[in-house]
Amino acid sequence: AIVTSPLIVNNMVYFGSKAGTMYAVSAKTGKIIWNINLGDPILSSPAYLDGIIYFGTDSGAFYEREWDATFYAIDANTGKEIWKFKTEGDSIPTPCIWDNKVYFGTYSDDLNPIHQNKVRGFFALDAKTGKVQWKHSSSSGTSSPIVSGGIIYRSIGCIIIAQDANNVYKLHTFETLDNILINNQ
Repeated sequence: AIVTSPLIVNNMVYFGSKAGTMYAVSAKTGKIIWNINLGDPILSSPAYLDGIIYFGTDSGAFYEREWDATFYAIDANTGKEIWKFKTEGDSIPTPCIWDNKVYFGTYSDDLNPIHQNKVRGFFALDAKTGKVQWKHSSSSGTSSPIVSGGIIYRSIGCIIIAQDANNVYKLHTFETLDNILINNQ
């Protein structure tokens, strides 16, 4: 099954599957140009920068397995792995890219005993090398981050965090109530 949103760049469509395969398909012909099976479900939509697609796999937390999720940088033209980064979290939401850094968080189900005591976090990696620029050790939640004006916005449960994109420091947090949208419908 396909559960990610597609990424369309340079007449190519990129998307991942729950079976663990990332596909590159011609937008003009529908022909599969390349595919790579990574073994773990791909639940995040890919992001793109300078000929590279970035995405994460799920560790199988929802499938009762115990290993960690992996974040990948793949050559958009060939499907060859450029680098990968192992996390201690169980799933990786869709990343965002800003200023040659890739931002993403990990998530772990604390109620599942297999996943307790995992160090989750929010990461900034160098887009070319995959080296950690900084890490904020906390649950990132399951939302995808966005950067505007050098500030990262992401959510954890009912809290929105505004964080400097160049370092690990939080600037603001905004607490909401889960039922705000329900009551205003």
